[in-house]
Amino acid sequence: MEKKVALVTGASRGIGKSIAIDLAKNNFIVVINYNQNEELAKQVLEEVNLYSEGYIIKADVSNINDITNMYNLIREKYNRLDVLVNNAGAIIRPADWQEISEENWQKTLDINLKSVFDCTKMFSELLKKSMAGRIINISSTVGISSAPPVIAYSVAKSGVNALTNAFAKALAPNITVNAIAPGNIDTDMTQGAGEGLINWVIDNTPMKRLGKPEEIAYLVSFLASEKASFITGQIIEVAGGYDLR
Repeated sequence: MEKKVALVTGASRGIGKSIAIDLAKNNFIVVINYNQNEELAKQVLEEVNLYSEGYIIKADVSNINDITNMYNLIREKYNRLDVLVNNAGAIIRPADWQEISEENWQKTLDINLKSVFDCTKMFSELLKKSMAGRIINISSTVGISSAPPVIAYSVAKSGVNALTNAFAKALAPNITVNAIAPGNIDTDMTQGAGEGLINWVIDNTPMKRLGKPEEIAYLVSFLASEKASFITGQIIEVAGGYDLR
């Protein structure tokens, strides 16, 4: 059987890296998108190539011209796309509502929300041709229960959840659209919050630890598989119970 092709945005580190590697382990060709660090992207490519085939593309997904170029490269090389993982995201600090600048507010929305809309719109036709297309958005628990210290990020991820529901309806029946809402995962982004906040989060998480990027990747691979063909429009929290009320 011909291998399926998956695109993972923001795949040079953290959750995106783990997603790319696990999809490769599940026999996907993986397109590794990165924006800044080519060296890290090449390291991910080396790991992906241990299991399958990888291809790296530099693109700023907050820029529609870069997305268009990425689309043209994927169409030219593979002429197909079966899975789109909208993972790229960033918290731009300071992110508190009292301190965030107009520029950082807009930049946060562009990276975390606008990119999801633009990538979905751009790649939807290729995904439809797959007849079993998958879109998996990486959201956040703060998109469900907003956090004032990261207000723009919360608003953006809430928007991702809304897009997930809307596109699940608009793109059915050929494409499923779901979102994963990670809680506090052990990545560079989480570590940037500082040791005090991390310890507080662990104390208030029933599982008493941070999540692992691989634990998000496993769910992505499941949602990308035929086993998840009747699941769409869902926002699935992976937070170790932190989100329980």
